[in-house]
Amino acid sequence: MKKGFSKILPLILGFGMLAMGVPLSISPVLEFSKRNFLGWTKTKAEVAGFTTQTSPSGSVEYLVNFSYEVENIRYEIIQSNGNKTPSFDEIRTVFYNPKNFNDATLGEYSILNLAVLIVPISGLILLIFGILNIKKSKTATKKFETETENDSIVAKNQLSEKKIFGTIVNVESVVLPNGINYGIAIIQAKLPSGEIKQFRSEQIEGLTAGLLVGYQANPTPIAVSVSSGNIDDYYVNSEEIISAIRKSFEAVRQINL
Repeated sequence: MKKGFSKILPLILGFGMLAMGVPLSISPVLEFSKRNFLGWTKTKAEVAGFTTQTSPSGSVEYLVNFSYEVENIRYEIIQSNGNKTPSFDEIRTVFYNPKNFNDATLGEYSILNLAVLIVPISGLILLIFGILNIKKSKTATKKFETETENDSIVAKNQLSEKKIFGTIVNVESVVLPNGINYGIAIIQAKLPSGEIKQFRSEQIEGLTAGLLVGYQANPTPIAVSVSSGNIDDYYVNSEEIISAIRKSFEAVRQINL
């Protein structure tokens, strides 16, 4: 089964079960509602008479007239008794509409007759599941497309940028109101054109001019990623600056041992 079809299969099944189940459920729900929710009145009905009708095949069907009384007036309702001869002693329960006494229905109605509702309810569940599944699939597809687009942009930027290497020549110290010291490293590098240019790092916590003494004694080169189209569009990795200062201090310490 194709992946695309499997996503819409719940929708197809859901629509099908709803289309089949709703018409089948109308009569049972209506009959049950008359007896339990619509306020129809319950009384007794007795056999008042019957007629017969014969089918082309020769079988006989008995149509029974059941009579019930409301406010001293008798009303009748007809129901088929199949091929069984009715008995005049038979008493049946009847429910009639209190707003229209002629509107009546015979017999109790078990809630088990509502089992047919399983079909449309299952269809509705499948329909909701199918809609959520498609929505989830669209969200995942959109996320994948966004990630792919972002990856393409990153890859394009990586292809269009180049790295040059320089060393720290100065540190601009900054003290924030909360008392924390930050430093901005000034990195000097030589461009492919031969021009000397300085680049500024982001604020680095704990970086001070005092650290330059050990670094400049044995400077470790620091990479600057520069856009090919714009020399002022660059990036300096702060962690690389910290690592370079540590390497320089370690190198100086080894020399002094």
